[in-house]
Amino acid sequence: MTRSLALLLAIALAAVSSPVAGRPQAQAAGRPSIVRGYLYRMTSQGQVPAGGIALRLRSPQYGVSAQAQTAGGSQRDGGGMYYFYNVQPGDYALDVLVSAKEIYQLTTVHVRDQPNEKQPVTDVPPMAVR
Repeated sequence: MTRSLALLLAIALAAVSSPVAGRPQAQAAGRPSIVRGYLYRMTSQGQVPAGGIALRLRSPQYGVSAQAQTAGGSQRDGGGMYYFYNVQPGDYALDVLVSAKEIYQLTTVHVRDQPNEKQPVTDVPPMAVR
């Protein structure tokens, strides 16, 4: 009798811990995206590309990304543009790294899964920096 009770208990435990028992399983990450945007400074001449600004993406799920840096030059030459590659779908804080001790969040970026796109891209609206 003890043997059959132990066997029944083992079967019940296996059923509860099985992925087919109706419990949601961790989903695989979606298709990675390119996150890109443009930073500018306001001057007496108007908007000027903000080159040389260090940025990072930060997510509770994926941690902190490698740094990206805005390009120098004119806007026509891509000045003020930044790119992050292979970013998984999710919500991220976009941080500006002024120095090792001075970091501030510019905005929140939502990267959505784009399974039908050949090269998924998430565009962040242009933003002014100091």
